Amino acid sequence: MATCIETADRAQAPAFGVGSLVRRKLSTLRTECSRFGWGSMLRLIANRVGTRICRLNVIHVVWLDVAEVVVTAASLPNFTFRFLSPDELSIYARDPANDLEPELVARAKDGRNNCFAALDGDRLAAYGWYARDWIEPEHCYGFGLRMPAHVAYMYKGFTHPDYRGQRLHGAVMGLALREFAAQGVNALISTVEWTNDASLKSCTRLGYRRLGVLAHARFAGCPWWRTSPRVREHGVQIITPGTNRKLTIV
Repeated sequence: MATCIETADRAQAPAFGVGSLVRRKLSTLRTECSRFGWGSMLRLIANRVGTRICRLNVIHVVWLDVAEVVVTAASLPNFTFRFLSPDELSIYARDPANDLEPELVARAKDGRNNCFAALDGDRLAAYGWYARDWIEPEHCYGFGLRMPAHVAYMYKGFTHPDYRGQRLHGAVMGLALREFAAQGVNALISTVEWTNDASLKSCTRLGYRRLGVLAHARFAGCPWWRTSPRVREHGVQIITPGTNRKLTIV
């Protein structure tokens, strides 16, 4: 999606002129500032400059303890909440509206990735994907992560358009963590782009707390990685897969 937008902007620039393009960019920054303050606008500017100069990539790591989960299935009596089997996922993937790619469905067969869903009868209303042990960079903004045994990583949340506005995303996440508790998992982590203040605000509302940031840049062709101390203290490590998919801790 981002690539399409950038392509469209480049294609429109000659028609509207450089001045029009600059005005649109400034309008975006003013909107961000009015919604989330000067800090948000400065992060947007720093992100754009850093991306151009050294391919800067920064994300927040957020953490949810099972003790912070207050939602119960009884609060949403019209839905059934449970993990889906690979066979069920294959059936739901036939409907493009469910946003389930074949590659994603195949992950459910490895025993390390699970999909927890809210069902309205036989309709898929919402779901979230969770990984144990480690998560690949393509599902974590370019950062591979290794987690301790008591932590799962939440990396894809989806609510069907017919069910949006019912706060199913938070319910699915909280109830998934409660189900995981029987397997010794008592916390979830997730990641949010450092410029996405709306998502960070939503995470806070759901009970998440910020642990710190992960950062990556490239200077003169050499990669640079950094992890906040609090992230490391919770046992979360950046990993990079080599060409043979072997994982190396950075």
